[in-house]
Amino acid sequence: MKNVLLTVAYDGSGFSGWQIQEKKDQRTVQGELEKALMRLTGQTVRVLASGRTDAGVHALAQPVQFSDGSTIPVEAFVPALNSALPQDVRVMGARQVPEEFHVIRDAVAKTYLYRIRLSADPDPFTRNFCWQYPYPVNFRALEKSATLLEGTHDFRAFCASGSSARNFVRTIYRLSLEPADRMLEIRVRGNGFLYNMVRIIVGTLMMAGQGRLEPERITEALETGRRDLLGPTAPPRGLYLQEVEYPEQCLNQDRNLPE
Repeated sequence: MKNVLLTVAYDGSGFSGWQIQEKKDQRTVQGELEKALMRLTGQTVRVLASGRTDAGVHALAQPVQFSDGSTIPVEAFVPALNSALPQDVRVMGARQVPEEFHVIRDAVAKTYLYRIRLSADPDPFTRNFCWQYPYPVNFRALEKSATLLEGTHDFRAFCASGSSARNFVRTIYRLSLEPADRMLEIRVRGNGFLYNMVRIIVGTLMMAGQGRLEPERITEALETGRRDLLGPTAPPRGLYLQEVEYPEQCLNQDRNLPE
């Protein structure tokens, strides 16, 4: 059996999220990948992603792992799967990884991108790929609020209800704001994220940028865990899983060979 790691990109607009749902008529990214693998290998294949994305959320590089007992060469999975997948899911890369590799446990950092269109005029061509934001924004207030979130904190207040997390402490290595023309890109790199954490961060930052939320409330929310002190949860359509990082030794097939 080969332990195969795919890099998958998808437009989440037409999906009920990553994970297969109980209702069979709900379209999911996992479901499409497993159907394509069944057609290629003739076997029932279960895939595991680095994390689940919600309905409407996109991925630029979602790592996906599966065990393969077929004779298909690893390098052939990219063209073969892309020929069997719908156009809104693409396999960008494939490699064999050690048996011990685990796509969730071995991850050391993740980066999410959130895209916002700062305009009162809605754009029909980007409506599924960014948050159309018609209000004026104070970038100095945005930056001041963003710096409060960097570092290691208890992010309980930034976690939506329904989470199964028991530990709410996470580290944000970097939170960057990149305005360009009428677009604002917010990137968050951290060691892990809670349920809807990035979307709550974005909604809170934008509320602060409007002047409707003082930065001190963010500090208080981190100290008390009170969700009601923060801004709304930003819409899913602007969120992208951009990158998941692993130590190179976890990915290296030759790591257990004698020197």
